[in-house]
Amino acid sequence: MRSFDEQGPYQNVLIQEMEIMNSLLSEIRRSIKELQLGFAGELTMSESMEELMTCLYVDKVPTTWLFWPSVRPLASWISNVSDRLAQIEEWGDSQGELPKVTWLSGLASPNSFLEAIRQVQAQRQGVPLNELSLQFEVAKSTDEAPREGALIKGLFLEGARLDDKNMLASSKPKEMYVHLPTLLVKAVAGRTRGGVYQAPLYLNSDRGAGYVCEIQLSTKDPPARWCLAGVCALLSCE
Repeated sequence: MRSFDEQGPYQNVLIQEMEIMNSLLSEIRRSIKELQLGFAGELTMSESMEELMTCLYVDKVPTTWLFWPSVRPLASWISNVSDRLAQIEEWGDSQGELPKVTWLSGLASPNSFLEAIRQVQAQRQGVPLNELSLQFEVAKSTDEAPREGALIKGLFLEGARLDDKNMLASSKPKEMYVHLPTLLVKAVAGRTRGGVYQAPLYLNSDRGAGYVCEIQLSTKDPPARWCLAGVCALLSCE
């Protein structure tokens, strides 16, 4: 924190992500060390230790390691955690300066990051936070950070795809999920632009309680078509 040039909403998100990651890594080390002591006969095997042993055997993420919702098997989850850690370390090494493109799916609390976009814009414009809403659009360039808002990546689309003009179109055969291109997220005042489908964004393919927000996707067809088709965006399709 002392190395940050400033400590604003984005830096607060980074600190929160660091705290969550540090807590997770500490729990992984603690539980594995405890299990090793149990194998060595120095500790009595408890119910939590047996659960950890079973999860490691069947490639399942132990309950005490789920610091964010996930339906990934253990091997894929560990790889995902490594990628998340790499983003946090790179972000921290830049004195807290926001990356050109943020991997939104790699954050434990994506809602906090999206809220930070609104907070920054509210501070710049000097307007109440509740007058601003998030607007998503396909980024025209990813070469440099935008003047307003932030670039995000890592989202998937279920039930549809984007055509060569970045308009919603029917999925191709046997194509359940597609990568969404890098998106520009801005906080704007007023009503959402027309000709868009408000696609719900979920943490993973389970949907349910993992709702994050709505993102706008351009469409030539009536939005009701995509609503009936159950089209949504996901932060993870695993």
